[in-house]
Amino acid sequence: MNKLSELTKLRNCIAHANGNLTSLSASKANEIVALTKKNPDITLNMNQLDVSYQYLNETMNCISSAIEGLMYYMEKKYGFY
Repeated sequence: MNKLSELTKLRNCIAHANGNLTSLSASKANEIVALTKKNPDITLNMNQLDVSYQYLNETMNCISSAIEGLMYYMEKKYGFY
């Protein structure tokens, strides 16, 4: 799974369930559990999602890079204004 897809799943869990897995459907909760098993910076504490500062920093760098790539594409395609 790519980093942005992973981030979307975590964002939705936080935004729609306040990071509480018991408020999610079983399939969505299982997706979050799978993420915690493959990434030590994403943990669960009593079914509550916990994301480390390091993960947030890495994710911000990923988002920044994606936006810069999109901006570069748009500037090349449509010109810089």
